[in-house]
Amino acid sequence: IRFIENPSEAVQLAAIKRDSASIQFIKKPTEKVQLAAVNDNGYWIRFIKNPSEKIQLLAVKAVPLAIKYIKNPSEELQLMAVEKDPVAINSIENPSEKVQLAAVKKMIEKKDFAWWIKDHILPEENKHLSPKMKDILRKAYGL
Repeated sequence: IRFIENPSEAVQLAAIKRDSASIQFIKKPTEKVQLAAVNDNGYWIRFIKNPSEKIQLLAVKAVPLAIKYIKNPSEELQLMAVEKDPVAINSIENPSEKVQLAAVKKMIEKKDFAWWIKDHILPEENKHLSPKMKDILRKAYGL
């Protein structure tokens, strides 16, 4: 697919069906082609320029950490990502307090995040959660 100039949608879909990673070589994939690639692997959103909300939703629903590859994700999309996997908070630039709180609640709810919180969330260099949210986690986990 990489060497085909202006491949038809059918050719693009055939390439995706054979290897969904080939989305990276398609310059202007149609939404149908984007859906096929992201449906196979949510991380392929990183190769799609300006994905629609539908494509973003599908990618994050499948792989919450794929939010890392979405420029300016909506708060709704951020909330979905942290609800599915609170670790996704580390993939979101400047999450709102509402998104931070949702991630913290999920971490507390799961109760098996102490090691991850201690190593990845509480260090000062982690700026994805505010000091207030970090204090909530410290108290909840006795850290």
